[in-house]
Amino acid sequence: MRLTSTMLSLALALACAGTGVAAGTESNHIITVNARVSNRQIALNQPVRIEFTTMPRQVESVDIAKSVANGLLVNSTWRLLGRPTVVEHDKTKTVTVAVNLLPRTTGNLVLPQIQVSWLQGDQAAEFGQVAVTSGVIVGGETKDLPKETTGVAGYAWGSRLVDVKTTRIPDNLIEYLPDRAIARPQPGLELVFRGGELSDAVIAAPGLDIDQARESFFSRWGLPQIEEANAVTWILGWTRITASASGGDVPGVKLTIVREDILARLNQSQVKDSVFSVLDGPSAAPPAEESEEQARDRRKREADEFLKQQQNAKTVPDELKKK
Repeated sequence: MRLTSTMLSLALALACAGTGVAAGTESNHIITVNARVSNRQIALNQPVRIEFTTMPRQVESVDIAKSVANGLLVNSTWRLLGRPTVVEHDKTKTVTVAVNLLPRTTGNLVLPQIQVSWLQGDQAAEFGQVAVTSGVIVGGETKDLPKETTGVAGYAWGSRLVDVKTTRIPDNLIEYLPDRAIARPQPGLELVFRGGELSDAVIAAPGLDIDQARESFFSRWGLPQIEEANAVTWILGWTRITASASGGDVPGVKLTIVREDILARLNQSQVKDSVFSVLDGPSAAPPAEESEEQARDRRKREADEFLKQQQNAKTVPDELKKK
């Protein structure tokens, strides 16, 4: 049944009252009457759209779209695609929020909770689970995940530079920069090592333009998730693939392949080392275990100190005077 705006406002009020969620009260979760999930079973390259409606805002200062986006940034199983859309309806003042999410991995994934920060109290919206199959949708068919989700040109993501140089890549083919090392094991291929790990790669295809390669790219990775004027991007779990014009006098296509999980981990480590470690200060060393000799000396010092205190007070017990 389709709800009119008046019916929707009333239904929301009844739902909140029935679940103990009311204006000005605190609750762990909020249940909305028309939360919708576009699909409960998807492939790794398919987005999920979530849409839900809440009571009218109770906190005027909250930027709803920014609050929702920031809350989804720290999720490790879903990636926000684009910016959340927010509609505050003129008549009912209810708030409708829609987000598009991409899975980071496969399996039965719980959709992220979304904190309803524009309402009073500790409230959140929940949306259940989505089954993510191990494959990509291409032209209506499910195909196996492409090899670039695990590595590129035979090099696994996360490979250590120290393990591949000299044995697989001669040192003279590696350029060392302050923040990364770039290996060029073959013409047109650059392997980028950050923090000593293979995190991204660049493939150059001169003489080819995006329009020529578009059909082939679509048949391998499915429909792109992001299309811009001069670039097309596919996101397959933690792997981001961007095809763009190479620029310069010679036309060509440049493929940039990035493992977002490795970059995120390296960024977190850098923030921890350069910021949080300064805030926390040096960690206290654990107390050393006392040896038997040290314990005996400590007890003697304590006894001597006690005797000294008693003598100063002229209240030395008789049993201590006899010693």
